Formats: sequence, C-alpha cells, structure tokens
Amino acid sequence: LRQSSSAGARIDLSSVRFQCDMTKITVDYVIP
Repeated sequence: LRQSSSAGARIDLSSVRFQCDMTKITVDYVIP
C-alpha cells in the first residue's frame, strides 16, 4: 500500500498538468 501510494502521488503530480488539458475531453466522454 505504501509503495502504491508513493507511486500514485508521483504520477498524480505529473498527470495533473496533462489532465488539466484532458479535463474538457473527459467531461465530453463522461457526460454525452
């Protein structure tokens, strides 16, 4: 669990920037 949390936190920080741009696309997919 600890290793998963650490790895997840690292990916989260990096994904935050990418997700910001994908948020609009994701919303379109989630809410048709």
